[in-house]
Amino acid sequence: MGNGDVYVVWGYIAGAVLPPNLEFDGPEGGDWLCVTQDVPDSFRRLDPPGVVEAQLGGGTWATGTGRRTRVRSAAVFKVSVRVVDPDDAMRTAEAEVLPRLLAVVSAMTGSPMFGAPVAFHAANEPEQWLPRRSDAWVDAFTPRQFKAEEADPDEWAGVVWAAQHDYTARHAAVDMYVANNRYLSHGDDAADVRTALLTYFFVLERIADRIGRFFPPKPTPDESAPLVETLEKALDRATSVEQKVECVRVAAQKLQALHSRGIKRRVVEAGGTIDVDENVVRTAGQFADLRNSQLGHVPSAGETAKDLVGWLPKAQQCAHAYLSAYLRWVEGRDQAASD
Repeated sequence: MGNGDVYVVWGYIAGAVLPPNLEFDGPEGGDWLCVTQDVPDSFRRLDPPGVVEAQLGGGTWATGTGRRTRVRSAAVFKVSVRVVDPDDAMRTAEAEVLPRLLAVVSAMTGSPMFGAPVAFHAANEPEQWLPRRSDAWVDAFTPRQFKAEEADPDEWAGVVWAAQHDYTARHAAVDMYVANNRYLSHGDDAADVRTALLTYFFVLERIADRIGRFFPPKPTPDESAPLVETLEKALDRATSVEQKVECVRVAAQKLQALHSRGIKRRVVEAGGTIDVDENVVRTAGQFADLRNSQLGHVPSAGETAKDLVGWLPKAQQCAHAYLSAYLRWVEGRDQAASD
């Protein structure tokens, strides 16, 4: 048996087909799973979690609550978890136990099932519902006051025009807005944090792609000539049509590579083109490495949100710097992209 105490997490389960009453006894110290429509009134009266917001006084701050699915039906589930800290009970149920229960019930009913934890109690104290942790995420600021009278409308008119008329700027601004909301409202699962990070990266990628269309790579003869020479020699050695085709295919791939850029190179070069601070450009390159190595692939075993949360402020800063610099760049060109 593991360390910690056992708690029973309750929540609603729903789908196109409601499951029958079910009960599964796990191995000693394992998880106990139950679906029932015999629901106590004290549970029915509970509000769903996720409505608890941070209550702060004055100052400057931004807050959000973790993304929560709302579920309601005649059926509820109960799962037991063993945790050291009671605040981890609902989080552990969502991350480890509930997905398995829903998979079993979905297979049994032939219908996708939704489930959302609502409350929990100690295993030996039924209906003694414990306080639920706040899902709020708070960023507090010590701002430098920007005085409105210091802003010259004429100075910013070009930036306003760029944000309104440039296709890439408009869509990158939406990505930035959505990513900022997800920054403050992500859940405990790594997939939620990945989504926020990828949305920030969309800002960089959109801008990099746009800059790449204005400045496509142009290989020099010194870069192309060795590849052509290698191809000629390979064709001379080839003794069959199949071998010659393979030689041409390999050479074509290498020549094509000279006319394209990987995402990291595009992001870094775009940052230089639109005059982003070199330290931010360096971080953006590392962000591109993260996108290629982790964000675009199946999570590794044991990956948690905590493994990626540290990247959120850095990703936000990169996206902000690139978007701001791009608006200035479009203003300077006095020409907006239409698509």
